[in-house]
Amino acid sequence: MSHIITEQNQTVDQRHQKKSRLMRQLKTQMPQYEGILVFFDRVLKERETYRSEFCKFLDPIVGGDPAQYESRLKKGIPLLDRNDIRFDNKIMAGHLGRLVKILKSGSPNKSAGSSDTFRQMKNLHLKTFFDKNPFSGEAPLSGLFSSPVSGDLMNFLVSEMIHPVLSIYAEKIKDRIDFSQWNQGYCPVCGEFPEMAALSGDSGKRTLISLACGTEWQYSRVKCPFCENENQQQLSYFFIENDEQYRIETCDQCGQYIKTIDLRKKTPPVDYEIENIITIHLDMIAREKGYSNAGPFRETQPPNPSMTQVYH
Repeated sequence: MSHIITEQNQTVDQRHQKKSRLMRQLKTQMPQYEGILVFFDRVLKERETYRSEFCKFLDPIVGGDPAQYESRLKKGIPLLDRNDIRFDNKIMAGHLGRLVKILKSGSPNKSAGSSDTFRQMKNLHLKTFFDKNPFSGEAPLSGLFSSPVSGDLMNFLVSEMIHPVLSIYAEKIKDRIDFSQWNQGYCPVCGEFPEMAALSGDSGKRTLISLACGTEWQYSRVKCPFCENENQQQLSYFFIENDEQYRIETCDQCGQYIKTIDLRKKTPPVDYEIENIITIHLDMIAREKGYSNAGPFRETQPPNPSMTQVYH
């Protein structure tokens, strides 16, 4: 069963309240993250509002033939064809406008590039988010800002526009499909690479998590999900001393990393979206060591604790 809170029959407030309660607990346990947790609490509430609006737009059914899905998976093809995803420019533009207001008023970093730069969006076709590289000169968001926008800010805004939509589609289909035979490093539903992984069970079974759509699937512990490297001399992981519930798994062949939670050492409940926020220091450490991975919007710089490296 997924650790991500995805119950479709809950109201916006109910869904947000579960996450908000967990973040309040974490603020007392991890005061260094209080600012960013307060900020993301507002973002997550807006995300739930956006998802609720889109669910009504997509109602009654997002689906398809399960046999067709099985055929796609056997060929290594993710289930979602983005050409089939429906859009509503008004809903997306409203969400983007509210996100920018949150950035203006609630971002821990006031100079994040959003202040006094938001423009009219009536002629912006937000479907292009799915068609263009958000970091290219043709990125549709670039027209919203009068000054250059940082890569992290652009990544954050584009992710917040796209991922909630993907999660709606994923929830409609993933529970009908058996992913046990899927052996790819990218998500069987949306096709995105995982942002996090988890270890569970006596044997430390590895599960990859797509934060783009909320899908989880099992994957080999001794194989890089990004380049499929199985050379154990090139695969290793780091962990913070006295905090072995988290680790950074790395691959020297492709230079990628993935944050991993050891659920055997973690006290529930676990929400991967929030875990991704409170482990930003691991992203920073991995980047300092020369590894890369697409990740969340980063605005804080926690102290760099001592690390221990282990080779598989």
